[in-house]
Amino acid sequence: MLKNMKKTLSILLAWALLFTTAVPSLSFADDEAFPDGSTHSGFADGVDFSIDAVSVQNYGDDDTHHEGLAIVLDYDGGSTLYDVMQTVTAVKVDQISYDLKDENNRSTFMLNNNSYVAYGDNDSAIGQAIIADFKQRDKHRIEIFFEGNKKLTYQDAGYEERTDLNDPDPNNGNGNGNQGNGNDPTTGIADKYIFKEYKKSQWGNDIDIKFTEDITDADYANLVSVVINGETFVKTNTDEPIRNYYGNIRTTTEEAVTALNKTTPAVIRVNFNDGSYITNETGSGNTGGEMETLEHLN
Repeated sequence: MLKNMKKTLSILLAWALLFTTAVPSLSFADDEAFPDGSTHSGFADGVDFSIDAVSVQNYGDDDTHHEGLAIVLDYDGGSTLYDVMQTVTAVKVDQISYDLKDENNRSTFMLNNNSYVAYGDNDSAIGQAIIADFKQRDKHRIEIFFEGNKKLTYQDAGYEERTDLNDPDPNNGNGNGNQGNGNDPTTGIADKYIFKEYKKSQWGNDIDIKFTEDITDADYANLVSVVINGETFVKTNTDEPIRNYYGNIRTTTEEAVTALNKTTPAVIRVNFNDGSYITNETGSGNTGGEMETLEHLN
């Protein structure tokens, strides 16, 4: 019996040592692949930072249920994870760069414990757009850009470069979105709309760009810029220089009016982050053919 007790104690001691012995943390050089398919670059030595997983999760209760795209982070560094995430400059999900602020000027991605989440509730059209696009494929690539040329990347094994984006990375991941050079301009968001007319208000600096259908909040969330006679106006998180005005695209600055007055009729192009665009330029983009009318009111 004493022999059996000694044997049992030996086993318990071995198990105790197994669970109390510190496991050394893994350290990776810049751009060296983590076991989970994640890489980081530009961070200081000794900082372990990776994306463990990405998936659509359910949030809220029965009354406030909504989905969210959760990017699960694993961070071990000198600063807190919250402080590090305050330096994010851009996020790309499956090669599409999304605004860091939604149409209500809320953060598109929010830190929830160790997850960076884009919520798809009823108040966030951009969050819904992110989730809807994410669900279109089984393999994914996530890129998070930080100040100081730092970058965190996750890519599932077997992820294939997208062929539905005409210009997937025109700014080389610098956080300015997909400006869209429109190699096949009507494939994508633009395919839903036809350019109808533009109108310059007699008061102020407002220019309304109208399609045959009102633009939805979800599609407006993916609008990145408006080009007027060669001058580009990039959408921001405010009502300047572009806003959604009752289903029309409205520019609101004096600079846009100056660009409009360069030529009559003006050539206008609306770019989306999938590379598609809508324009009134003959033979390019979604012009609408016989339905197109141009109106320039001084």
